[in-house]
Amino acid sequence: MTDPTYRVVRLAPEHDLEAFDCGVGTYNEWLALRAATSVQAGICAVYLLVEETTGSSRVVGYYAINPTQVIRDEAPTSFTRGWPDTVPAWKIGKLALHVDLRADKDAQWGRQLLRDALETVVS
Repeated sequence: MTDPTYRVVRLAPEHDLEAFDCGVGTYNEWLALRAATSVQAGICAVYLLVEETTGSSRVVGYYAINPTQVIRDEAPTSFTRGWPDTVPAWKIGKLALHVDLRADKDAQWGRQLLRDALETVVS
């Protein structure tokens, strides 16, 4: 058997979301029951970390990002000098990693998902 490969992709109907388990029921349920609806409604974008082996694939992580805004009066004054009243921003609303990947300290999948989310926002 070959080693699995990993890639980050946008949520699509062909992905099996029911098998995902990060150890936190609310995050598992959100992905399986609400993620696709949230994407269709334009509330957020969802990206999946997919593990691929010969003949199969599974979702082993995900993050959701959504647009938001920072209100100048609610941010620290040291950051807001010269800002307009509101500044557009992105929020990482969800980020979860399958329990099977948590033990992989070399790959640091949580960090890689966070980095991908940040790169997606700035690209």
